[in-house]
Amino acid sequence: MRAFDVIEHPSFESEASRRDYLTLLGITSVVTAIASTAVAMRVRGTPLSSFVDAFAQSH
Repeated sequence: MRAFDVIEHPSFESEASRRDYLTLLGITSVVTAIASTAVAMRVRGTPLSSFVDAFAQSH
C-alpha cells in the first residue's frame, strides 16, 4: 500500500499522491479518536472493558 510509503518517507518531494496523504490523515484521525476516548474513560474511572462490551452489544 502506498500510504505506508508516506510513513517511511514523509517528504513532499516523494511520489506520494494527495490521496496517500489523505489516507494517512484518515488513519491518524481514527487512531487519535480511539486514544482520546480511552484516555477520557480512564480519567473518569470507567473501565475500558465496559466500553468494548457496550460497542459489541450494539453491533
